[in-house]
Amino acid sequence: MESYEGLVKKLENQVITCQSALDESTKREIEQLQMVMELKLQIEKRKAARQLDGTATKGPKVKDDCETCEAYEMENQLLKEQTSKQQEVIDKLGEAQELLMLQYKVMEMGLNSEIGHIQDAQSELEKIKKEYDEDEQLEAEPKGEEKQDEAPIAKEQEQQ
Repeated sequence: MESYEGLVKKLENQVITCQSALDESTKREIEQLQMVMELKLQIEKRKAARQLDGTATKGPKVKDDCETCEAYEMENQLLKEQTSKQQEVIDKLGEAQELLMLQYKVMEMGLNSEIGHIQDAQSELEKIKKEYDEDEQLEAEPKGEEKQDEAPIAKEQEQQ
């Protein structure tokens, strides 16, 4: 039983660790999304400013910004996939923990049942022992009475 309790504790720790990693991953994902949105907003502002100035909209700076934006989007996609995989691991660990707890409960119920059988057997043995002791006492008592009955008979025979 101690090994089951130990396994359950380890699984709980793993779930907590994975949940923390998932939370951290989600936090990074949100930060990345904010950065992408800010970058896209800056790109749009620059495009609008260049159009007002009459300069070319396809300058090297705009292209670099787009590549950076795409890199952030790709990294964000990887973070989403990682988060999804971490959630799957957490779910599987949770299922394993539940299964272990069920096995532990079944084992505990089995032990409780065995303890009940042992207690019943002990009660039965105590009954038998008590009956045996009572039988011995009953057997011992008539012998004493027979001796008392024999004594007057012996006296009567002597008197005759």
